[in-house]
Amino acid sequence: ELSSPLNVHRWRKLAGSDPPVFELVTKVQSLQRRLIARADDVVARDADVAAKERDLAALRSLLQRLPGPEIAEELAAAKTAAREKDREAKALASELNMYHAKVNELKFDLDRQARDLHDLKRRYFDQRRALAAARARRASPAAGAVAGAAAPRSPPPLPGRSRLRRVAMARAGHAREAREGGLPPLKRAVVAAA
Repeated sequence: ELSSPLNVHRWRKLAGSDPPVFELVTKVQSLQRRLIARADDVVARDADVAAKERDLAALRSLLQRLPGPEIAEELAAAKTAAREKDREAKALASELNMYHAKVNELKFDLDRQARDLHDLKRRYFDQRRALAAARARRASPAAGAVAGAAAPRSPPPLPGRSRLRRVAMARAGHAREAREGGLPPLKRAVVAAA
């Protein structure tokens, strides 16, 4: 009976004939059941441990990708550099605005001087025409005059001639200032003080 495992209830016969062996067999069976249950628990716990190890490895790789203190230092240096560049850009923008204002002022002066020159030329040519007309009137009655008569006087200097000379000198001065630094000495001192 013990050698052939076909009989499912072979141990029941031992219960009456050999009780100590039957008790040992039932103990072995219960221990086997407990062993199987513990093995299942161990397998489940091994699966939990493997899952936790995978999570731990993922967290470690995430920590390695996170910025450290050196990144914070680089960020602070970049912020400082950006602030400095912003300050420089504002200074350049104010300087550009100042130069635009200066250019507009010079354009206004140039337009004013061009108008003055145009008026001066118009007055000069009007005066020349008047002088030519006066000469022509004087020459027609003087045709019958004696050959030894004195030649007519040269016309008096034009009142606008000194102003024309001042305009030309001012233009030369502006050209010289543009070569030397762009501003008259007084304005250059004011800009340097600012």
